[in-house]
Amino acid sequence: MKNYKYDFISVYTDIIKEFIDFNQSVGFKYEAQQKQLKKFDRFIFSKGISEVNLNERIAKGFCLRLPNESQSTQNLRASCVRSLAKHMISKGHEAYVYPPLQRGAYSRTYVPHIFTNQELRKIFLAADKHIHINKKRGKAYSVIFRLLYGTGMRVSEVLNLLAENIDFEKNLITVKDGKHNRDRLVPVHHELMKKLKDYVVENNLIYTPKILCFNQDKKPFSRESIYGAFRKYLWEARIPHGGKEKGPRVHDFRHSMVVHRIRNWVNEGRDITALFPYLCAYLGHADTRGTEYYFRLTAEFYPELIKRSERYWNGGDINEK
Repeated sequence: MKNYKYDFISVYTDIIKEFIDFNQSVGFKYEAQQKQLKKFDRFIFSKGISEVNLNERIAKGFCLRLPNESQSTQNLRASCVRSLAKHMISKGHEAYVYPPLQRGAYSRTYVPHIFTNQELRKIFLAADKHIHINKKRGKAYSVIFRLLYGTGMRVSEVLNLLAENIDFEKNLITVKDGKHNRDRLVPVHHELMKKLKDYVVENNLIYTPKILCFNQDKKPFSRESIYGAFRKYLWEARIPHGGKEKGPRVHDFRHSMVVHRIRNWVNEGRDITALFPYLCAYLGHADTRGTEYYFRLTAEFYPELIKRSERYWNGGDINEK
């Protein structure tokens, strides 16, 4: 039985349900977003619209900012109808893609540090050197920091990783009850999974509750201990740190992984429209706004991609020369 939270009554009912089905089929729960789709459905019904034609007038009418409405609430509605329009286009319908989020819509004061490949190599080398100082702790940190970048998992997700949620044969990690209480599958590169498995087997941790994060006292590593090791490795790698709240931060491994992935997709000429919902699901985002932020971030750190990124947000062909 399909998981629809609401009844849809407009002429868009079938396309909305198809859109929900698609997102859920790739692992995106797509429950909170259904509220916005219900609003769109009721908007269409109230206007007496009798054909599926998401034109500019309809899109802008639905996304118009309401009195006393916050920017973030309007952006949530706009993001939802933008994603619906892109889905419709992929299915052969004509649709107007509402313009991208306004600058400052996320109220982010911290600018993430996107590590270069050379910086990442230096950090991992610094971590590996500490294996000779404290083998178990050093190897744990070496694996943890590679997981943070290699999978884009959040620090809390790595620190709470359970043995039962790792499939060494299929190279998959199941993140249970992640942010927003979401479960998701995280594919892991076979070389990284081998490092993880070697660590687990070598330290006989396969039957322990949290296999990655045991220190010498058999207690989970804390965020503070991870941050302390991170600052040490930054210093040894000669990567400047701006001080408290200025970074780089441990969470920047996740930012860097996503930006690098989008950069590679653009350079490879991949279909960003088709890959977008998979990226949302992979990252465990509650809605598409968080993922859209990374496209903006990618363009800022890689200016040569701006024109192609803008074509994407305006509903054009990102591979057009």
